Amino acid sequence: MDLLVIVVGIMVSFLLNEWRQGKEDIRKEQRLLIALREDVRADSISFANELAELSELIELGMILVEREKLPTDPDSVMLLLSSCASYISFPFNDITYEEIRATGAGALIRDKALLRQIIEMYDKHLPMMREYQSIDKWMVLERVFPFLEPRLVLADPDPAVLEGLRNDTQWRNLVTSNAGFKAQMRGEMAEHLHRIDSLGIMLDEAIATTP
Repeated sequence: MDLLVIVVGIMVSFLLNEWRQGKEDIRKEQRLLIALREDVRADSISFANELAELSELIELGMILVEREKLPTDPDSVMLLLSSCASYISFPFNDITYEEIRATGAGALIRDKALLRQIIEMYDKHLPMMREYQSIDKWMVLERVFPFLEPRLVLADPDPAVLEGLRNDTQWRNLVTSNAGFKAQMRGEMAEHLHRIDSLGIMLDEAIATTP
């Protein structure tokens, strides 16, 4: 009888500890999901803003080679030239995901379809966006700036400079190739923004259904 009491006591203690651990795991999962959702929301806002800016840069850049009559006021001249010498830079909020990777906390996320989407977002799509960002920056700093700097056109936005550049084949090629890459980048960013928002919806649903 005493042995039975001891065995039952051990079993009850084990089940109680297991229950407590389960509750703690759910609490940790909820914290991670909420933190991820905040990261995703921040990324959604920054991506939407940068996507709008990128579209404006493409439009302004192509004015230099497509519009028949170019502006002559210095402010407009500077705006057009600056658009060709600009690249976008968007932050990536991956602190929570890095914590998940470092601690193995992904095992706490019970929705495995959600976990797969999280991993794919941060391990596959995010590096691709960083690569696009890096190439865009390289094209501006290593190709556009070296062309403009010796001509001092950014320091002295003379309207006549625009007409001179329009007839420069190298400049036209720089503008069109830069705009072409930015257009491709815009398409990829739009798709990534859709992925971000879709992941945000999945996170909201997981948070709402966590007991």
